[in-house]
Amino acid sequence: MELLASGAFKLDQEGKGYVQTTQSITIPECPSCQEEYSLRDAKKEPFTLHCGHTVSLLEMFQCMDCGDKMLCSRCSCKNHRLHQIIDLEVVEKLWQVTRETIIPQIEAYNACFPELQSNLIKNFNKCQKKILSRTDQVAYFNGFAEAKEQQKACLAFGERFETICEKYLGELRSFNTGIEKLIDDINESPK
Repeated sequence: MELLASGAFKLDQEGKGYVQTTQSITIPECPSCQEEYSLRDAKKEPFTLHCGHTVSLLEMFQCMDCGDKMLCSRCSCKNHRLHQIIDLEVVEKLWQVTRETIIPQIEAYNACFPELQSNLIKNFNKCQKKILSRTDQVAYFNGFAEAKEQQKACLAFGERFETICEKYLGELRSFNTGIEKLIDDINESPK
């Protein structure tokens, strides 16, 4: 709109579009930092605030005493100098540092969980087959004493298998409960 209002463009004779006039085009700039606005750089993109001033992200402030209003530097000094003002560039840096810390934490587990789960399932199935194979051998012993000894060994393997699985399930349930609690805490925390 500013370009149309500046006289750099006018409606063509057919009314189908705009043509450039002989005036040169000047790119609007931030009145505070005097840098040209740019739609290619989010920090230099123009924002029109509730005060009516247009500034770039680098020149925006937030007034915590006025309901988190976004302010330009002129209004923050003129009308809000006694209020708690936050420089949004500092907040953005805080956000970047936070993301740079948390993303590797999340990605580490995204990588190891599927691999561990895949190995666990393979070993779980392998162990089941081995125990069942040993159990099937009980039928092929010639003497009762040998069959009874094999049965005792198989039952012991079954007990160990069950103990390991119960321990894992308990930890898995605890893990799931912990993640659910963390989700609830995130949902309930102030935004």
